[in-house]
Amino acid sequence: MNREEKIELLLKCRSGEIEGEDFLNQLQIPIYGYTKFLCYEILYWENPEEEIIKEMERASEPFFQKMIEDIENGTVIGQGNTLELLKQFGFQFADAYFPELAEKVKAKDPSVFGSVKMGPIVLMQNETEMNISNHILSPSNLEEFRTSLNSHPKENHELWFDGLANCLMNHLVLKFGRSVYRITECEFYYDDGDSHSDPYVHGGDQQLTSGEFYLNKVSGIDLTFGSDIPKIYGGILIRGVKNLKTKEFTNQVTKVTKKFIDGMGEVIFDDIKIKFYDVQNEYYVNNKKTVPIKSTRIGLSKKDSDVDDFINRHYRYMVELCNEHKFADRFKIVKRLFFKGEVSEKTVKEILNYIPKSE
Repeated sequence: MNREEKIELLLKCRSGEIEGEDFLNQLQIPIYGYTKFLCYEILYWENPEEEIIKEMERASEPFFQKMIEDIENGTVIGQGNTLELLKQFGFQFADAYFPELAEKVKAKDPSVFGSVKMGPIVLMQNETEMNISNHILSPSNLEEFRTSLNSHPKENHELWFDGLANCLMNHLVLKFGRSVYRITECEFYYDDGDSHSDPYVHGGDQQLTSGEFYLNKVSGIDLTFGSDIPKIYGGILIRGVKNLKTKEFTNQVTKVTKKFIDGMGEVIFDDIKIKFYDVQNEYYVNNKKTVPIKSTRIGLSKKDSDVDDFINRHYRYMVELCNEHKFADRFKIVKRLFFKGEVSEKTVKEILNYIPKSE
């Protein structure tokens, strides 16, 4: 169902032609407290139909649904912080749904604050900070990265992805709250509807943006690199990170999301931000730059529409091949690289505990 059809359905619901729950079912929106509120209350306010549709789709994400229900059920420490976090992710009607809590947050009532708040997302450039809504791109190397990110070539897409992955994993670090991370694993999803129609792209509206964080359908975090005109859906899925202070690796998309939130640190008085830094700073000392390893993407099932065999393309990238980095399929990947002569016997033995004789 396209955007125009969804708005037409909304107008029918508003006029009483169809019931609210039928409307939610037809949009495949889960029915729970907040989506009912949007359907039976916000629907009749003077808000643009597009904004209501986007809010419903955002509220259908399992990650956000759980946050909203945790506030309702009182099962989260710091309900006020969680409400603020929802608003950071764009929930513009959350205050209206939780009016009493919103008033306490506005009054800075300490009884509703805990330890899960996310501060404004910030762009860094030569130690000068600038608030830029949801955009997260920043300095020197990122100017080149941003240009490449928005270049949208008509051919040689894998070479394009290679360059973007190398910059993202070797020339940038991400500061999320008090923690600083290196991106150690990522996957590329890109559908331009023409020369590169990848059928495994989620196709969320936010993937039509560039340089924003997008919480995808499996509660993972993408860095978007799409375009609204022409319509291009793009997302770089962050599958793994390394905490540059503790040296701890985190793998799997949902664990990465949780690690980011858990690592925010003290949030009541601290000015918590999300930033990308250039690697020429103290956080990146002793972290070796390496050409990313490539493999096929994880967790995909072959689609009938995949006539160009996108499922077998090497759009997954990893760095820091070592025993501590336990990414998915690492044994198979290490063996393949060994027989291609791309990793040493020492590295293979460290990870596999033996030297393979054949593939």
